[in-house]
Amino acid sequence: MPIDTKVLLDSYLTEMREHLDEITNTVNKLKEAPTNLAFLSNVLRQLHSIKGTSRLMGYTTVEKIAHRLEDILKGIRENRYLLSRNIIQLLFLSISLIHQALQHIETTSNDAIEIQPFLEAFEQAEHTTPFDLQKLSHFLQTATLSALNENKGIDELEEISEIESIETIRVNLSSINAIIEKFDTAIIREFKLKNEIDLLRKEQTDSSLSSQRLKRQLKEDAELLESSIFETLHEVSLLRMLPLEIVFKPLRLSFETEIAKINKQINLIIPTTDIKLDKIILEQLSDILLHLMRNALDHGIETKSERKKLGKNETGNIEISTSQIENHIIISIKDDGKGLDYNKIRKTAIEKYPNQATEITKMPEQELQSFLFLSGFTTKEKTTALSGRGIGLDVVRTNLEKIKGQINIISEKNKGTEFKLTIPLTLSSQQGLFIYSGGYKLIIPSHYIFQIIEKKHSDFIQIGDQTLFRFQDSLIPVYNLAHLLSTQIDNNREVNKIIVVEYLNKYTGFIVDKIENYSSVVVKQFSRIFANFKPLQGVAFDTNYNFVPILNMPNIIDRTRHLLSYELKKVETKTKQKNYSILVVDDSYTTRQIEKSILEMEKYLVGTAENGIDALEKLKNNYYDLIIFDIKMPQMDGFSLARNIRRMDDYKNTPLIVVSSIYDEKVKKEFADIGVQKFIVKSDFERGNLVLSVKELLNEIN
Repeated sequence: MPIDTKVLLDSYLTEMREHLDEITNTVNKLKEAPTNLAFLSNVLRQLHSIKGTSRLMGYTTVEKIAHRLEDILKGIRENRYLLSRNIIQLLFLSISLIHQALQHIETTSNDAIEIQPFLEAFEQAEHTTPFDLQKLSHFLQTATLSALNENKGIDELEEISEIESIETIRVNLSSINAIIEKFDTAIIREFKLKNEIDLLRKEQTDSSLSSQRLKRQLKEDAELLESSIFETLHEVSLLRMLPLEIVFKPLRLSFETEIAKINKQINLIIPTTDIKLDKIILEQLSDILLHLMRNALDHGIETKSERKKLGKNETGNIEISTSQIENHIIISIKDDGKGLDYNKIRKTAIEKYPNQATEITKMPEQELQSFLFLSGFTTKEKTTALSGRGIGLDVVRTNLEKIKGQINIISEKNKGTEFKLTIPLTLSSQQGLFIYSGGYKLIIPSHYIFQIIEKKHSDFIQIGDQTLFRFQDSLIPVYNLAHLLSTQIDNNREVNKIIVVEYLNKYTGFIVDKIENYSSVVVKQFSRIFANFKPLQGVAFDTNYNFVPILNMPNIIDRTRHLLSYELKKVETKTKQKNYSILVVDDSYTTRQIEKSILEMEKYLVGTAENGIDALEKLKNNYYDLIIFDIKMPQMDGFSLARNIRRMDDYKNTPLIVVSSIYDEKVKKEFADIGVQKFIVKSDFERGNLVLSVKELLNEIN
């Protein structure tokens, strides 16, 4: 009686994929130890099982591939030829070919796919003649796209994630028992709570001793019941958790398939891990890691000749490591390649956004990283199929936002680049900060919050239409959250509560009305009706069981880009006559521009210099009515500059102001002896005291 393959199909596919996973893991070990006969024998055993089972099921294509691979490996075991890197690559590509055949079985019930280029390569490998790996890799890619086109339609081509197809999971009996115990506890507490409510209703007066005792007991039991419900929810959510290795296994295979397309020698290092994540998160994470790996292969690692010129090992390394911190995991994708080319990023950004050219030219390197995540942004002159097909890292950013993740980049020229992903273990619960803004209670997810601070209005610096404040030795923009949400704004407070948010390596401050508390919340996703309502990502309950909206911070930050941006404006001397000209000297570009902008708003004509030597050149070629300078500067410090100024005939009596982070009475006296009239400490710096000092020294105060 013939075998009914339909009945056994699911078992067959599961078994075949388990064999292929084992082969992939063992071949990775063979790369490091090509003469290890135990590893070689294990691969042969797996191939033999694939061949035999496929023959019984009538899948002759899979059987033929496994049989030919067996022949090649037997030749190696019999010392007829060596296990070369090319044969290892051929093994990996062949594993991908079998995966394609299995996919074809799932959709059409047969394995009749084209394999002729591989049969030719198998023949060449057995006779120790060269075979073309790039040709095989291209054949695989073309076959995949053809299959997708046939089964999904030309407009729906996309990468298929095996994780999305997982509908069943294996659950340990101990996990089910733990959930039942939690439910039992919750039910017992519910019964107890109902009984106490009934007793309370029977009480004649609220002031009686027994009534007060019952109320206290009622409150305690309500809290215990809530705790039981959360514990049960946690246990249930664990059932949806799958091992991170599910993502790493196909990633290793994809790497070997991709490496065959390019002329580079690269090792992929992925230590095994027992970390588990929510299935929903893993579905998105698969594409994220694949894209970052391709990015490292194409953009990051240099060619063998380039690495040799730099004194590096000809073989590059890509390492993916994981760690867990409380309810989040950190995934690092690190390469030892060329690092980010910030000059090229800046040039591409200016070409793509010419209206922002001035601002982009002045941007520090870290801020330039944000352009990499914009749709359509790529520094590749010619887009390739390997590193994202010209869509940059936008897909990474988009998928990370779906799973409430964060990404940071650390890069050093000729040393390499590291992408650090911070991802929650599950989306069913989050930690968040309850705040009030514009009369509404809201939640800001904790993984975006960098710091909570307070600032007075006098701490803000207004440059054009933009409000900024000093934070960690730099200026960051600040916005009233109520303004962004189009709600009522309260401007009557003396001290502003500011939440500093970090996103894509940039800090932004948001003024809120009130900060209530920090807590874990159960997230309720919006229905499809609200799917396009971007400012919110869902809702949660507060302690009074009221629904509280959870803010979608990437969208809120994106809204700030549509507000009036600022540019440090150059004053037209032809149309606006200035009575006085001032020279600002500081090695910090940011400090120079802040002081320059403040003074220009007061109708002064302002020039700038980077250091003492630059300042002296400016003083020779132009006349300035007042000079402001720092103390610590390269090439010539503030002391030397002040002495040189006083030696110049035109500047013997010119007002001088020091603006410095150094404050010492002795230093202040030394400057006073040289002829410096004002000394302002940067920690006490305010727009008002600078302008007041300038006006006083220029006799503009009546």
